[in-house]
Amino acid sequence: VHRSTGRAGAQSRGEAMEVQDAQKAELVDLLSGDAGSLLDALMAYVPIGLTIAQTPDVRIVRVSDAGSALLAKPRTELEQITVEEHSDAYRVYNPVTGTVAAPEQLPLTRATLEGETVVNEEWLLRSDAGRDVTILCNAGPIRNPVGEVIGGLIAWADISERNELEKQLTEALATRDRLVAELYHRIANHLQIVSAVVRADARAAASVEDLVQKVQERISALGRAYSAFRGAPEAVPAAAFLNDICEPLQTTAQRIEVQAEAGVQISATAAPIIGIVVNEAVCNAIKHAFPQDEPGCVAVSIKAEDGHT
Repeated sequence: VHRSTGRAGAQSRGEAMEVQDAQKAELVDLLSGDAGSLLDALMAYVPIGLTIAQTPDVRIVRVSDAGSALLAKPRTELEQITVEEHSDAYRVYNPVTGTVAAPEQLPLTRATLEGETVVNEEWLLRSDAGRDVTILCNAGPIRNPVGEVIGGLIAWADISERNELEKQLTEALATRDRLVAELYHRIANHLQIVSAVVRADARAAASVEDLVQKVQERISALGRAYSAFRGAPEAVPAAAFLNDICEPLQTTAQRIEVQAEAGVQISATAAPIIGIVVNEAVCNAIKHAFPQDEPGCVAVSIKAEDGHT
């Protein structure tokens, strides 16, 4: 009985080997037959990595030129290797754990041995220089006319640049949201300041026309202060800022000279308040210092003391 079972087992193994050899021959015929010239062109010119493996050991039989270039390795080092050697030869790493990928986890292995179709799966390739390249993998089985899996194909593309651009976009959107929130907060604070100033003006105004003029001056000064921060910088040079505030206030008779110490900056937070104060001071100076519209000069200066403006 034991001898009979042994002969039967040997016969089964022999039949399995014959099936495997036949499948290998099928894949070889497929790659070198009438479609061989088309395959050669695809492997030479398609700008993504393509790898073809055969059953039963997932031996790699072809690698595209683009795949070889991305890995910076000749095809001789990437072809004719079995599944146990894939991770080391291709330096494939798990993108989550950062560990070397187990052979059975690889998309090409799963497609070749299990007939699985793998869609848009990310893995890492690590160059000899230590640079990680994120690749997007799609894999599937190659079947013969009767549906048996005789090999597998994987297509993989470098998406490192795309991922970096997506990261930069995400960071830019977060920065934009932060700046918008900060802008809303500043506007609310500045409008409260303007409201308080207008209430004070209303109590001191001699007439409605006088009040309207003062409100208009406050709003104009606030608008010019905001205009100085186009492009959303955190601070602007004091000289440029004060010139923006004072230039519209000059008349044909009175000129305004701005003197700003080099290096002094006006912050975005302080700008509206300083703009309103300077606007008020210059308007009062022109109005009261030159009652008969006499020619003259109003000097506006700013400097830093003890590190503060």
